[in-house]
Amino acid sequence: MARMGALLRNNYSIRTLFNGKSLSNSAHDIVRLLWPFLAWGALVVLLYGISFASFNSMNGKLVAIKLVRRTVAQESRLVYYATEAALGQVGGWLVGCARAV
Repeated sequence: MARMGALLRNNYSIRTLFNGKSLSNSAHDIVRLLWPFLAWGALVVLLYGISFASFNSMNGKLVAIKLVRRTVAQESRLVYYATEAALGQVGGWLVGCARAV
């Protein structure tokens, strides 16, 4: 009991009785463990800023590329449905529509 009292008086916690080590919060340890995460975050923000600045000037070109991709997708869809209609079986949906007209 006297040993516990001496440890508590010397600003040690009760946990130091088991392994002889104590937990301490020091700013140096926190910074040492935190700097890789801060560097990673700064790198991500930096790369995002660089890519945003470089792609900001390409806005008109990107719109044209998106328009071409959309047109190609619509044409592919049109060709697909036209082929399905032309090669459809007798009970197909286009034949049913033709009978209704």
